[in-house]
Amino acid sequence: MKSDIDIVMLTTPPGYRPIHFEAAVEAGKHVFTEKPIGTDATGVRRFMAAGRKAAEKKLTVMSGAQRHEDKPYMETVQKIHDGAIGDIVALNSFYLSGPVMHVQARDAKWGDMEWEHRNWYSFLWLCGDQIVEQHFHNIDFMNWVMGGHPERVVASGGAAWRPRAALYGNIYDHLSSDFVYPNGVHLSSTCRQYPRGTFNNVSDLIVGSKGRSTGTDLGTKGISAYVQEHINFVDSIQGRGPYINQSIPIAESTLTCIMARESAYSGMAITWDQIMNSKQDLMPKEYGYEVKTDPTPLPVPGEYKFV
Repeated sequence: MKSDIDIVMLTTPPGYRPIHFEAAVEAGKHVFTEKPIGTDATGVRRFMAAGRKAAEKKLTVMSGAQRHEDKPYMETVQKIHDGAIGDIVALNSFYLSGPVMHVQARDAKWGDMEWEHRNWYSFLWLCGDQIVEQHFHNIDFMNWVMGGHPERVVASGGAAWRPRAALYGNIYDHLSSDFVYPNGVHLSSTCRQYPRGTFNNVSDLIVGSKGRSTGTDLGTKGISAYVQEHINFVDSIQGRGPYINQSIPIAESTLTCIMARESAYSGMAITWDQIMNSKQDLMPKEYGYEVKTDPTPLPVPGEYKFV
C-alpha cells in the first residue's frame, strides 16, 4: 500500500474482503470492492468500522452491487418510493442458477489451503455460501426498496445434488428464506445452484397495494451498469459528482444474507440483533499453501450451533 496509487480494487474471494478493505482505508486509498464484503459477522463489523473511517477521510467506496448504478433499477425504485404501486405489501426474489465454479479434481501436489483457494466457491470461509456470494444481489436490492434491513428471518436449506464428499466442500446448494422487515412486510427469497440443464430464474417482484413491479419495469434503459458504476466511482473521487461511500448499506446487505444462512444452518429464527452480535469468525488463524486445515462439515440443523 506504500505507493502513489489512488485506487485499490478488491476482487479476491470475499472471505478476505474485510482485511483488505481495512488495509486500503488505512493507507488512504479509494476502494472499489466486489460484493459480498465478508463471510461472517465478525468480518462485516470490521468492514463497517473501516467504512466509517473511509467517510471521515472522504475516501470513495464503490461496490460491485451494480444495480445501484443501473438506470432501470434506479428509476423504478424512485417511482416505487414515490408511491407508483402504493404501499409495499409483499416481496419475492429468486436466484435459481447453476454452480459458479467447481474444480473437478484435486491435484495431489496441492496442500489443504491451496486446494481450498483453487476451489474457493465450495468452502464457507472463503465464499459464504450462495445466498451470501450470489443471491446478495436480490437481497441487497430488496433492502434498497425497503429503505433498510429486515429484523428477523427463518430459513431452510441443504445439499440436494452436492455429494457429501471433500471435493464438494461445506456449502448448501439450495436455501429458502422468509425475511420480515420492521413494518411487517415479508420477503420470500429462494436461491439454488443446480447442475446445467435445470431451470434457471433470476427475478424480483415487489407487490404494492395499487400494483406490482419487477424492479426494472418502471425505468428506462441506460448504459451498462458495469460501465456506469466506474464512471460514478471516478467522478466521486475527482469531485465531478456526488461523494459515494456504499460501505454501510452493502455491509448491512451482506449481513442480511449471513443472517439467513445461519438460520438455515441452525434451524433457528435469527434476529438482526443476534446477527449483529454474533461471535462467528470463520477466518483461519494461520495462512500458507502448505498449512493443514480441517474443513468444517456440511451444517446439519439441530446439530449446528449459532454463535
